[in-house]
Amino acid sequence: MAKENFNQTALNEGKELDPGQVQVENLAKPNSKLPEDAASRNEADNASKSDEQVQASTEAADGDAAAPTEGNEATTDTTESNDAVQGDENTSAEQDSQAQATTGAGPESDEQKKELERVTKVVDAGIELVCEDSRFHAIRFGDNAIINLKEAAMDDVSFKTPEVNRKHGKDEASTGESLMKYGPQHPFIVITEQMAEAVGIKVTRFANDDPMKPVVPGYTLIILDGNGRCNFLLGLEGGPKNWPDVYAVFPTKNSAGYYDIPKSFEVMNTQVTVWKPGDLMIKRILEEGAKCHPGWKAIKKLEQKGYKYQAACELMTLRTDRVTTNEITSGAAQTIFVHYKSAVKIHNALVKKFCEGDDNTLKTKAFPAKVSELWLPLSSKSGDEKATEYMIAFIDQFPQDKVKEILKAKGKKGEDGVRVTKDAIRINILETEFNAYMEQHPFNTEK
Repeated sequence: MAKENFNQTALNEGKELDPGQVQVENLAKPNSKLPEDAASRNEADNASKSDEQVQASTEAADGDAAAPTEGNEATTDTTESNDAVQGDENTSAEQDSQAQATTGAGPESDEQKKELERVTKVVDAGIELVCEDSRFHAIRFGDNAIINLKEAAMDDVSFKTPEVNRKHGKDEASTGESLMKYGPQHPFIVITEQMAEAVGIKVTRFANDDPMKPVVPGYTLIILDGNGRCNFLLGLEGGPKNWPDVYAVFPTKNSAGYYDIPKSFEVMNTQVTVWKPGDLMIKRILEEGAKCHPGWKAIKKLEQKGYKYQAACELMTLRTDRVTTNEITSGAAQTIFVHYKSAVKIHNALVKKFCEGDDNTLKTKAFPAKVSELWLPLSSKSGDEKATEYMIAFIDQFPQDKVKEILKAKGKKGEDGVRVTKDAIRINILETEFNAYMEQHPFNTEK
């Protein structure tokens, strides 16, 4: 018996319909009324979100995160500059695990469970209908589906964006240009208009969408992730036939087995990992291939051995700070690694004397920065070669009892009650020994 006839018979007989059957019918009605509880919940959620949260970017997957936005580098510097004060360099693993725990949590009450069950039935049925309708050009895989958005657009499928999505600026143009030049490397994430209605997500047309273009009822996809890319594509002359092949998938279920679309949308917009300088360094290594300067690979190798990024940079450049984002993306390697040969020799001497143990003497930024600070004046006076020979001779004769003091250093309160960090203690020992060595073995400044 056809589903429509079955449901009509049930209604005539006064029987109560299965909620899943009701939702399947609603999916076939694009103008079905949004449940009042979902609408009110959405308005309350939107009202509680700050402008800053609303502006959070979905476009990490669009390529926006491929080059950190202005200000990200300063944020990273601030985070790592606190390490010396704390005595240890911390990671965000604990924060990451907490975030994962909250995003994957199941329903907290029977009411929430019922709501998620209702939405899950809507999404499951919607995915099934999209896969069955050739106009969407979708292929089923597992619980999900992949949609060819170019083919769907050419078959008059429309695209809309959530009203709360952020406005795009220069990033949209750069993301779009990358999309056309290098091809789409990330799928869009979409839902149907009926799914959006089921959870109270209000939608609107894209800024670049032709306002005169008719919208076919029941054939609209809402872009949850990829709005910048979609708006760019909609603004291309010639329409979808000039698009590259772009694909989309639906959100996935959470760990409890439910589609929680508002939470998925939140995670896409806020749980975004911005590319760090080390990530961009990998990009440069891959792009330059055999022409890549060995200094880039040396920094990455040290990071893999547990060195902090800034420490690895200091050791491989003999500078007193990190290699900046701009230097990684467009700097001349020969300028950045002008002291590279000396850096390798000095690092080898340091490892031989201090090892690479859990004490992190060489792996955190303070100690390597002081080594560079002591070496640089020697180099400027007599050149790299003589300065390096002198520094290695100093390291080789470094008293073993002082080595042990450095490796076992712990933060403590000074006589004035002010806490002295272990990094400060290590630097003080190193500098004291260096000054004593220079008194006994004066540096010949002749080049």
